[in-house]
Amino acid sequence: MARRMVTLIAVAVLVPGLAAAGTLSISPSFRSVQIGTPVSVDLVYEGIPPLVGAFDVDVRWNPGILNLTEVVFHDSLGDLSSVEDLWGESANGPGERNIFEVSLLSSQRLAELQGAGPIVFATIHFDTIGTGISAVEFPITPHREMTITNDLGSVMTSTFVDGGVEVTEAPPVPEPAGIVLLLSGAGAIAWFRHGAA
Repeated sequence: MARRMVTLIAVAVLVPGLAAAGTLSISPSFRSVQIGTPVSVDLVYEGIPPLVGAFDVDVRWNPGILNLTEVVFHDSLGDLSSVEDLWGESANGPGERNIFEVSLLSSQRLAELQGAGPIVFATIHFDTIGTGISAVEFPITPHREMTITNDLGSVMTSTFVDGGVEVTEAPPVPEPAGIVLLLSGAGAIAWFRHGAA
């Protein structure tokens, strides 16, 4: 039993990719908003070990429903205003972005920034321009690889959980004719009461 435990610990230490596992999710997993209302989702990572050194992922959505306005990176891999990390995003086509960040910090500093997790990598902001349901997803294909590495640069086994946004029509606004009719009726009642007195 003790020998098996030592073997498992040695494998976990010597082969970090086998020991590391985590989940990158779109959070919240589903939102429902009215058309014209801005909507945001976070890229949230939870895993063991909690230290992340880099990520490189693609995110896709329906460009007929959502229009990307901004990607805001969080300081979980380094201070964005200094040279603690390299980050960016680029368009892969309509409704798709590549989002990446690489930390230049020590494991100790990453541990201070990331704590026990979960880690928010970035927030993606959209305008709603059409109605319907749009997936906000990680388009994994045989030709496209999503990568999350630990603080030592080893690729971690990761699961990717998609999300979605439902955009509905705004509730109808009362017609001015209805308001005019209501006010005319109230005025007529006031006039008859005034004339009767």
